[in-house]
Amino acid sequence: MECQKIPESANTEFENSTTMEELLEAVKKGKEHKAPGQDGICHEFFKRKWDDVKHDMLDVINHTYMEGMVSDTQKHGTIVCLPQKVDPVSPEDYRPLTLLNADYKLLTCIIAHRLSPMD
Repeated sequence: MECQKIPESANTEFENSTTMEELLEAVKKGKEHKAPGQDGICHEFFKRKWDDVKHDMLDVINHTYMEGMVSDTQKHGTIVCLPQKVDPVSPEDYRPLTLLNADYKLLTCIIAHRLSPMD
């Protein structure tokens, strides 16, 4: 399978910092009732406290994106295995999940949205 390349014309789109609208859209897309990553922040926090945290979150997202400064805690997830049966007896009886930090999930959602027109 050949890997699809991003067109050269898209470079300018990826050089722009994240807008408040992009961040809000990513926050709205986030699913509730999900386990937090190592930062301990659930996605509901951003939805419920949006007016209080939006400017700080935009600064964090833009610093991470524009500087390419992804922290170690953002790069690493915590893997947990949830049993799919009442009495699991083999590895196949578990469902692995990777818990990632909420800010990292927001950033990846924004990047995926920017990439989507290029499908």
